[in-house]
Formats: sequence, C-alpha cells, structure tokens
Amino acid sequence: MKNRNNVTNSTQLDNLSTKALTIPNLLTILRILLLPVLIHSLNIRETAGYTLAIVVGSIMIISDILDGLIARYLHQCSIYGSIMDPISDKIIIDSLAIYFFVTGELPWWIGAFLVFRDTLIVIFGVDMIIRKKTTPLPVSYGKIAPLFWGLSYIILVAKMKSVAWSLIIIALALSFISSIFYLVRYVRLPSSNENIGSVKSQEELINQNSRKIK
Repeated sequence: MKNRNNVTNSTQLDNLSTKALTIPNLLTILRILLLPVLIHSLNIRETAGYTLAIVVGSIMIISDILDGLIARYLHQCSIYGSIMDPISDKIIIDSLAIYFFVTGELPWWIGAFLVFRDTLIVIFGVDMIIRKKTTPLPVSYGKIAPLFWGLSYIILVAKMKSVAWSLIIIALALSFISSIFYLVRYVRLPSSNENIGSVKSQEELINQNSRKIK
C-alpha cells in the first residue's frame, strides 16, 4: 500500500507530452514576461496610481488559474509545463516578497522563508527529474497558496493592510503545510526509476486481477 501511494504522488516524465508550444505553456510564459511590467507599475504607482499594478497582477493570477484548467481540459499536460508552471509561481511570488521588503511593506522574514522553502523544493524537484525521471504531483495546499499570495499582494498594493495580512497569514500556513507534504513525498519516493517501474507493474497486475474477479 505504501508503494502504491508513492506512485500516485509523482508523475513519470515518459507519460507526459513533449510539446512545448501549448496554450498552458504560453500562459506560463506570459506570466513570467508580465513580472517586469508588474514591478515597473509598482515603482510608478505613487505618481501613476495603482490601477495598472492591480490590473497586471490580476491578469497574472487569472492566467495561473487558467493554465492548469486548460491543460487538464485539453489534455495538454507536458513535461515543460510540469516544470515551468511551479517554477514560474515561485519566481513571481519570491520576487514580489523581496520587492515589498525593499519598499518596507513586508518584513524580511517572509521573503527569507519563501526563498528558503522554494529553493529546497526546486533542489528536490531537480533531483527527482534527473535521477528518478519523475515530477511530484502538485499538493492541493501548494496549488492554493500562490492564489492567496497573489491576492494578498494586490490588496497590499491597494493599501488594505489588515485584509492583506489576513491573507498573508493564510498563504504562509498553506506554504508551510505544502512544504511538509512535498518533503514527505520526496522521502517516500522509491530510490530509483527502476523501483518505480516495478511498483507500477505490480499495480497494473493488481488491477488486471481485480477486473478478472469482476
């Protein structure tokens, strides 16, 4: 039972599409390209107003939600998307946390926590990709956390600090909990790709036997 859970916690890269130019991947690229635009709009908000920053930030959040939905609906889950999407979320969230620290709107420890957490997750993820040819399936808490971070940043820009901090606390909790889940999944993953293949074969055999019984 333990090994079967390990398999469901990760995805074999061989099972994913190798297409790069898919709609979800283009949305991810768009989100990264909009980051400098968002930073610039934040820099000029005192003179140009907050509308541009809020609009750009909202577009980035919506694109993050849509790329996952479209990938599943159109069956466009790809190797590139499984790697780019979580990394883009980390780059954007961490960069903005550092930016708001520099502007004095957030304490330093929030940025430090996020950078430390995401660096460890990326290291573990690279190890899984290189040595075990798998990528971890997203943890539900981890998928929700970027949404709360994005909303908290937008509300922080709108100077609704009490509401923003309520969302930040929730985002911190989700990020911490998801990091524990990712760590547990990494530790429990079979030590090699061959072990994973063996476990999958066992699972297929069990499914075949169950169908025969029916």
